[in-house]
Amino acid sequence: MALTVTVDTPNALFELHIDYIAAAGTQTSAGIYRGLSATGPWELLRTVDLLGQEAYAFDNTAPLDTAVWYRTVANDGTEFITGPNTITTGGDGAWLREPGRPWADLELSVCVRPDPLCAPTDALSWVGFDTFGRPTDAGLWEILNDEKPADVYARRKNLTTVINFFSRTLAMKTRVYELFTAGGPLFLQLPPEYGWIDDFIQTTSDLAEDYITKDQSRPWRRWSAPVRTVRRPAGPIQGTACANWCEVAVIYPTYADLTASSGTWGEVADGSATCGAGDLLGYGEGGYGEGGYGA
Repeated sequence: MALTVTVDTPNALFELHIDYIAAAGTQTSAGIYRGLSATGPWELLRTVDLLGQEAYAFDNTAPLDTAVWYRTVANDGTEFITGPNTITTGGDGAWLREPGRPWADLELSVCVRPDPLCAPTDALSWVGFDTFGRPTDAGLWEILNDEKPADVYARRKNLTTVINFFSRTLAMKTRVYELFTAGGPLFLQLPPEYGWIDDFIQTTSDLAEDYITKDQSRPWRRWSAPVRTVRRPAGPIQGTACANWCEVAVIYPTYADLTASSGTWGEVADGSATCGAGDLLGYGEGGYGEGGYGA
C-alpha cells in the first residue's frame, strides 16, 4: 500500500496514485490533504472514491518552488503521508488555472528578471494588477436628533482588483476563452516578486478583450477582468472531449477489450488510453472515481 506522488514539471502540477490494496479491510473513499510539513496543518483538497481500493488524482494548486507533503485518509481511518515533494520553476512560475478543468490551465510569461529577457514571441504574458481594494463590511444608520449615525461593522473583506494579461496569437485567444467560459473561480499563481499570495479569484463582471492596434487583423489582444478573492471551489472534476467514459466505451466496448489492450487503469485515469500516449489530457480520477469520468 502506498501514496505515490509524481511531479508533472511542464504543467507544474502533482499526480497522485492512492493504493490501499494491501491495507487491511476494504476502503471505498479517501480524503486528500496537503500540508507544508509531515505533521500539518493539513488542507483538505478533495475526497475521491476508490475502485478496487485505488484512485488517481492530481493537484494543480500546490505552491510552486515549495516543499509540500500529501496525506490521504480512507473512510476507515487508514492514512498515508508522503513528502517532501516540490515543483521547481526557478521562481518564474505563473499560471491561471481552474482546479476542476486542469486541461484548460494557462501558463503566463513574466518578466521579473532582466536575464533572460522577456521573449516577444510568448503567446501569453502577464501585464499586471490594477488598484487593490479591501471592501468594508459596515453599515451606517442615521439617528434622529443625533449628529452621529449608528454603525454596525464586521471584518473587512479580502482583495478586489483587476487582472490584465496579453495574448499574441489567435490560438491563445481560443485558450483564454476555454479557461474563462465555465465561469467559475480560477487559481492565480505568480512569482514571489509580485507579493501576491497564490489564491482563488472570481470574475465579478465582463472579461474584456481589446485590440491594441488600429489594424484589427493583428492577433494581439489585451485582456482584463475585475476579480475578487474567494474560497476554494468544490465540485466534480471535468474531463475533456476525449477523456470521458463515453469515449472509453466507444474504443473499448467491453471490459475484455480494455484488458486485452495491455493498457492500465492509470492510463484510463490520466486520459492517455483514449487521448493518445503521453497526451495526459484527462487528469481526472478516471476508473477509480468521479472527476474526469464523472456521471
